[in-house]
Amino acid sequence: MGDPAFAAWAHARLQNASGVGSLRLRRQKDIVTAIPPRSVGYAHLAGEVWDKHLDAGGKQTNDSFVACDGSGEDPHCGDSEEHPPFPLDLLHLSSAEHTRYFGFQGGNCWCGTANCK
Repeated sequence: MGDPAFAAWAHARLQNASGVGSLRLRRQKDIVTAIPPRSVGYAHLAGEVWDKHLDAGGKQTNDSFVACDGSGEDPHCGDSEEHPPFPLDLLHLSSAEHTRYFGFQGGNCWCGTANCK
């Protein structure tokens, strides 16, 4: 994790080592991938793939994967969930989504009940 200069440096190092650069997966509504927030100077590595699983009305759908624009801050991918500015931008996100990648249906380890979301 780092500022924009670190993100650019890390991406270039990975590009030189692998020929591919960086690649990261971000699940829709995952709070963990939104912290630390960009409002404090953090920048994501480029190469985001967005795991969408909600339709426009917020209903659960099958996962679909979107190859984002390569900037690391694509306004049509995970970055679209980080508005308005911190900390209000995180209120609609969920720690439970961080345990639900690739069909695994984990839960929220903070609430201690099977019924929380």
